[in-house]
Amino acid sequence: RHGFIAGDLQRAKASLLNGFERGAREADKRESWRIVNNYIGNFLNESPMMSPQQRLELAQGLLPTIKVEELNVLVKEWMNPAYGKYITINGKEESKDAIPAEEALLAMIDKVKADPNIEPYKEEEIASSLLAAAPKKGSITAEETNAATGITHLTLSNGANVYVKPTTFKNDELRMTAFSEGGTSLYSDEDFWNASYASQIVSASGLGEMSAVEMNKFMTGKTANVATFIGASEEGASGFSSLKDMETFFQLIHKKFTEVRKDEEAFESWRSSLKSQFAILIKSPDIMFQIEAARIMTDNHPRGVGFPETEDFDGMNLDRSLEIYEERFADASDFNFVFVGNIDMATFKPMLETYIASLPSLNRGEKAVDFKIRPPKGQINKNLYLGVDAKSQVTIMLSGDYEYNQQDNATMSAAASILTNKMVETLREEMGGVYGVGASAGTSKDPWESFRFNIQFPCKPDNVDALVEAALGELEKIKAGDFTDEDLQKVITARTNNFDEQVKQNGYWERSISSYIKNDLSFDEILKSKERSEAITKEGIVQLTNKYLTKENIIKIVKLPADKEKELNQEIKKN
Repeated sequence: RHGFIAGDLQRAKASLLNGFERGAREADKRESWRIVNNYIGNFLNESPMMSPQQRLELAQGLLPTIKVEELNVLVKEWMNPAYGKYITINGKEESKDAIPAEEALLAMIDKVKADPNIEPYKEEEIASSLLAAAPKKGSITAEETNAATGITHLTLSNGANVYVKPTTFKNDELRMTAFSEGGTSLYSDEDFWNASYASQIVSASGLGEMSAVEMNKFMTGKTANVATFIGASEEGASGFSSLKDMETFFQLIHKKFTEVRKDEEAFESWRSSLKSQFAILIKSPDIMFQIEAARIMTDNHPRGVGFPETEDFDGMNLDRSLEIYEERFADASDFNFVFVGNIDMATFKPMLETYIASLPSLNRGEKAVDFKIRPPKGQINKNLYLGVDAKSQVTIMLSGDYEYNQQDNATMSAAASILTNKMVETLREEMGGVYGVGASAGTSKDPWESFRFNIQFPCKPDNVDALVEAALGELEKIKAGDFTDEDLQKVITARTNNFDEQVKQNGYWERSISSYIKNDLSFDEILKSKERSEAITKEGIVQLTNKYLTKENIIKIVKLPADKEKELNQEIKKN
């Protein structure tokens, strides 16, 4: 009715222009798919083939000419009754009788349109800075650079450890990950959900004096984002930024650590929305399968599923969640910060001293508590009868203790890749029983040295037994060395080619540095990943798979349609 205001248009222009500016800055570092999509758009839709710089110049010329009055005229034209009205309502089948009739829906719209009390939107002044005042500056107390990788380790005056990897892979990208031991493991079962969702609650509430809506308005036209998390064994943050918005990025990090905001209205809105979403999700047979599978694979541990019930939402307490969040981020001394990107250390270090070294420090030296969430031992077969669709999902997991080392990690992963390829040949191409099938291997050093080897595929219910037998048969062939040198070389080549590509990406270095810190590994080993792949042998795969993939601890979980359970019960009664 009252239309957009100048501030709405200004933010929209700033957001669009920021995107074009970033595209121009990254023009010489564009991925091939972006260039190909430009060609495809031109061929299929006759869209102009413009360079990022040309797009920016066009935007710079056109955006200033767009007036808010023009937009409001356009919107009024769109709302012309002559164009008709379209109302779409999504709901559950069992609730369809409660949906208002067409006449009632149209009457609701007419009533709102006739309401004389709707006031024009009045925008309050937006803050000019995220922080009211600059924090008290800290300092860098130690510096050491790993010569092989170029990773610099900086120790700050508050005890925080910062790892910096300058790159030229992107012209305008800075990425960050931060983490500290603790997480929900330091809280009782009664506080588990308060702790698990504390970060989401803080995000929905805004920071300091700024609501979430005001934060979004302030960040319009800027490329900077920081999200915090509280996981099972650690808390932390992740984010990214353009170079021009780097100081805003650092201010966001500081604000996320220090300025929690209580907003009861935002909390209730968040809780209500999430409860509604989960109520819908829980009715999905696929989600129900995931929940039950997680329960089985963690031996019914109360923290093993990670999917709250309705009463868990009702039991959440805003004050307690905010208190837990503040506790988790109150001590920067045991945090590790990893920064990767186009970093100039001369301008970067003052940012660290101002916004990271100034974070509060308690020197708690916390360690995560091991709640003994483990897969059950022995051989377990479980059918879950869910849904009405004639489709099944098969999950097989082998697990156990493991002697953690990087070469065996690579060998175990290679074994999973070979098994995937062989299952594709047998289960899909020869038997025609699946569209997709895969095996994966995961190894962990903490909280205990362990491995998990998974096989997963969807199929028709009647084919489950034959396909499971075939999949496990392919695993036994690998253990017997019944695969070719070509099978192995295909996997090694894929791994080395993948490394050659990934090592040129900021995300790879961000993940690798974080992982190596957590596992107490030398950064020198990051660049030896290709060597480890080339050192994988057929003998090594046979030896390792026979050592660990013994089926001593194996879980097989199958999702079947609910009518299969009825058929089974009838068959039992007959016998």
